[in-house]
Amino acid sequence: MTAPLLTLLRCPHTNQRLLPVTSEEIAHFEQLRIAGQLSYRSGAPIALPLESALINESRTLLYVVESGIPILLPDEAVLLE
Repeated sequence: MTAPLLTLLRCPHTNQRLLPVTSEEIAHFEQLRIAGQLSYRSGAPIALPLESALINESRTLLYVVESGIPILLPDEAVLLE
């Protein structure tokens, strides 16, 4: 994802900027996903492995990036606590 595009994207819930998730964070979130401890706000499990994601500035909502496309649908956000 290009830097100019990233500056335009906002969290649909908080209107905060979205930041790229580091590879270390992806590995951590992937372990949580495998353990069944990470799901979408809708309650649906995250079926595909996490390869890339964006996180809001307050680090409370995670958005999966699939094939280079950020999924910014409200029910597809991952609530982090």
